[in-house]
Amino acid sequence: MALPLPPPPHVSVPVTERPWPDWLYQVWRALEDQAILALGGTVVSVDVTAPGAGLAASGGPVTVSGTITLALENDLAALEALSGTGFAKRTGVDTWTLENPGTVTSVALTAPAEFAVAGSPVTTSGTLAVTKANQTANTVWAGPASGAAAQPAFRALVAKDVPISTQSLAYAASLTIDASAGERVVIGTLTGNITINAPTNAATGRMLTLCFTQDATGLRTVTYNSVFKTTLAPGSGTANQKASQSFCYDGANWVQTGGSLTWF
Repeated sequence: MALPLPPPPHVSVPVTERPWPDWLYQVWRALEDQAILALGGTVVSVDVTAPGAGLAASGGPVTVSGTITLALENDLAALEALSGTGFAKRTGVDTWTLENPGTVTSVALTAPAEFAVAGSPVTTSGTLAVTKANQTANTVWAGPASGAAAQPAFRALVAKDVPISTQSLAYAASLTIDASAGERVVIGTLTGNITINAPTNAATGRMLTLCFTQDATGLRTVTYNSVFKTTLAPGSGTANQKASQSFCYDGANWVQTGGSLTWF
């Protein structure tokens, strides 16, 4: 005799009134928590709807037995039909072709003359190394010495590469010049006679050009320390006249390089 089905899992039944084994009752109750109990029912039709362009479904619906088939179409079918390797390129509606980027067989590197290149060319694998190239002593990396603008290169310095630095000093009856502070020395208006002492920070080859201006009275005299080797013009300037004189340090003395001190 077949046992009747247990009551719904949420209905409690005393043990003495259960017409089925206790284990079956426990299983039945457990199914309530899992929500997986389903009784009866019959599948009469199964079909598949494709998600959209690119996939097509056929063979459905299945009402007794059969196979539903999914197939590629449109762009996906065109991509699947490609053979070979490369990059796929869409050239039209549902049309694709393969683009071959080519194969690199050699990579070389060139650089300006001030750099050296090693490891070039690379034909399989390797490293291109760039280093500084050796240069002739006493040259600088600069634009052209004259003329139109051009790319920089290593060359010797010219006079225009080194602008003359200037220092301005107030008048003093006894004046000591710092030779490192500026090549052109502009001294304040002479309101009295002036003595130029031996400059500090002298260095062989260093230049000094001293610039003087008489005041409205004039006749102010200029006297040099014995370290200056020069010939002074006779007399002194008159009111508001100007004069300048240049010297080069030879390691021991400041030697006059131009004309003597002449007032204009």
